[in-house]
Amino acid sequence: MKLLSLLLLQIIGLSTGFSVNTASSACSQTTSTSRTELNVESSTRRNFCEILPKAASAAFLSTVSASVPVFAEDLSSLTYFQDETAGFQIKHPNWEMSEQKLPDRRRIVLFVDNADSTSNEKDLMFIAYTPVRDDFTNLSSFGSVDQVAQTTILPKGALMGEDNESKMLSAESKKNSYYFDYVATVPGQPKRHFQTIFTLIQGGTGGAGSVLVTITIQTTESKYDAEKKQMFDEIIDSFGKLKK
Repeated sequence: MKLLSLLLLQIIGLSTGFSVNTASSACSQTTSTSRTELNVESSTRRNFCEILPKAASAAFLSTVSASVPVFAEDLSSLTYFQDETAGFQIKHPNWEMSEQKLPDRRRIVLFVDNADSTSNEKDLMFIAYTPVRDDFTNLSSFGSVDQVAQTTILPKGALMGEDNESKMLSAESKKNSYYFDYVATVPGQPKRHFQTIFTLIQGGTGGAGSVLVTITIQTTESKYDAEKKQMFDEIIDSFGKLKK
């Protein structure tokens, strides 16, 4: 869950117009009364640095006691998540689903595999929606696919006050979206494998402006090649415009 909160925080930092380093400072100062308060554009953005990790953790913890049938290579059990407002669809596993609504029309949809209720190493998938400034009109507003890979997608240990090891395996621009495949490790936890889609949708929240949609699915690296790679590829390849 530390990696989940960290990834979401970095995405929010970029899309709301202040840098990853600024986001890191903002969040560290909300937890330390001995430091000078950072002057951010608004209190909503400062508070969101706290709200996002807590909301993600709350959504995760609320599903821990649930039981879902074991899912491995059975791709026939994948079903479509369809968002008519944003106009996209993507397949997802038959995992426990929950949703957290956050300030400024932001929200997170979580899918958590609770097949083994005793394990702390959950497989999970999330879809994060973040409205962006009006001058962010296309993906290039965030930078090239390689720039986004290095500055936003890969976890930065400083944000959580911990060291971590991360490696980008591939970064590709296709279907008006950025696609990332990478691994990351934080102390005390096994290496995890991630696949992420980073896309910008006009009017994606039903109002004016655009919304940044970030879709990530993850598992432990030990399970990825042995059990999950085919499923992950099927999910990522299924992303596209909603067919009407």
